Amino acid sequence: MYYPMKVFDTAQGVGDFMNVLDEEQNRLGGFSNPDMTPHLFAPNVKIPTLVSQVHHGSWTIPDDVQTTFDLLGSTEKELLWIEGTPRRFDEYNYFGQHPEKMLAWFSNYMKS
Repeated sequence: MYYPMKVFDTAQGVGDFMNVLDEEQNRLGGFSNPDMTPHLFAPNVKIPTLVSQVHHGSWTIPDDVQTTFDLLGSTEKELLWIEGTPRRFDEYNYFGQHPEKMLAWFSNYMKS
């Protein structure tokens, strides 16, 4: 959550106060943003994993996505960068508009 919140907080003009926001989240029973990272758990993912992400999305930090991908414990993994759009919602529609990638993935890893 650190990077998406940093982008959001900066856009809202409070990016320099993330530590204060983290303290408030902790006070309310939550976790600080740096503690809500998939990096801590990615090495435990041992199943085939397909990661997709809009590369130039307004909320995307490519280095963070790449780090998460690199940390995955699976040896069977693939990272699909969706190009040509800055809108993160285009990722949600990507496989509906381009099902061949997902169908091939399922065909390869979800055989009975």
